[in-house]
Amino acid sequence: VKLKTENSVLRMKLEAAFNPDDNMEYKLNQAQMKLEAAEGKIVAMTDRVYQIDKAEALVKYWEKQNYEREAEIKSSISRYDKIIAEKDDVIAEKDQVIVETKEKLDFANEKIGVLEEKLTKAEDKIVILTKKNEQLSQQMRDLKKACEAQLVAMRKKCERDLKIADLKAKKNLKKVAQFAE
Repeated sequence: VKLKTENSVLRMKLEAAFNPDDNMEYKLNQAQMKLEAAEGKIVAMTDRVYQIDKAEALVKYWEKQNYEREAEIKSSISRYDKIIAEKDDVIAEKDQVIVETKEKLDFANEKIGVLEEKLTKAEDKIVILTKKNEQLSQQMRDLKKACEAQLVAMRKKCERDLKIADLKAKKNLKKVAQFAE
């Protein structure tokens, strides 16, 4: 954009200073403008070549990354195949253990039923105790507020009594001072 503006300014100056008798200077100016236009095209082409080189380098980089990732994936697949084979062995063992423990499970289910009944009763008791605890907590908060209010009242009374006693002491001190005189 800057080159185009400069070219336009130069063109206007050249047209204003054009002398038909001086044909060589006109041709030189025309050649110079063509040269500047060609230089602009060269710069644009150079930028384009740079962008293409940059894109090719990026493609090569990602191809390398893809090859590395593919190798990692193949390695992971191999490890997973080994793990799956080990898991299949474990599953076979578990199936055998399941068959052996089915009777124990039935017995445990009976005991679970009994324990669930006890748990339900315990949960009911917990609910009752929680409600009682909340009531006691509220009573304690109410008692604390009452005690704080009583403490404030006592503090005010003590301050008032202290002022009265102080006034009485001052009064008695004046009497003693008067008596002493």
